[in-house]
Amino acid sequence: MQNVRNYYEILGVSRNASADEIKRAYRTLARQYHPDRNPGNKAAEEKFKDINEAYEILSDQTRRLQYDRSQTKKVLAIVIMSILLIILYGTIEAAQKMLR
Repeated sequence: MQNVRNYYEILGVSRNASADEIKRAYRTLARQYHPDRNPGNKAAEEKFKDINEAYEILSDQTRRLQYDRSQTKKVLAIVIMSILLIILYGTIEAAQKMLR
């Protein structure tokens, strides 16, 4: 399963954040991690790219809805797979051992 980043976590907002809250968080973080404020800092540059990617998705209502739906489907798939492992291996502990 593809590892998708949590855009809400990147921006430090809740899943039910308003458009204004998302914009405010984006602006604060973009200022903090902007390459001009952190010359030569590769970690800050990567964080800045992540922040922009998150804002690009969450600031567009259609793309945000698609993202939320995809996240919900992934969580549901993980829950179903966990239940199946518990059924197959009898206990949560046994299922966890099989995943290690």
